[in-house]
Amino acid sequence: MSRRLLEKNFCVIPWTGFEVEPNGAVKNCIISHDEIGNIHNSSIETIIKDNPLREQMLDGKYPSNCSGCYLQEKHRPNSFDSISSRLYYAKHLANKISPKLLEKKENFELRHVDLRWSNTCNQACVYCSPEYSSKWAKELGVKIPKNQD
Repeated sequence: MSRRLLEKNFCVIPWTGFEVEPNGAVKNCIISHDEIGNIHNSSIETIIKDNPLREQMLDGKYPSNCSGCYLQEKHRPNSFDSISSRLYYAKHLANKISPKLLEKKENFELRHVDLRWSNTCNQACVYCSPEYSSKWAKELGVKIPKNQD
């Protein structure tokens, strides 16, 4: 296991995967709030290569895009039922990645992809939003554009 995974600012996700939302936005994970690119404007390869989070984490910084996990860990540090994405992936990927993977910003080993083709969902979970749930979109009167690709 890489010693980097023990650092509180560090997350394995920027080195191992990404999420694609229904509008083509690419994010590091479901928790991150900023896009790192869009598949309609750039290739996945370019988006992954240009991801600034890896360099920020290697420099010991806490990227604002990852504030959701940091906040969750701060307020519920000992609660496994609300484990952050950062800790979840560290636990499940630690022994499945190359030991040197997390040493350079250029490195990347695909281990997971979260593809969301549409917001079609027949549930309205309290933690969700219209972007991911058609039931919430209908209930709140939010118009979500249909994908044409």
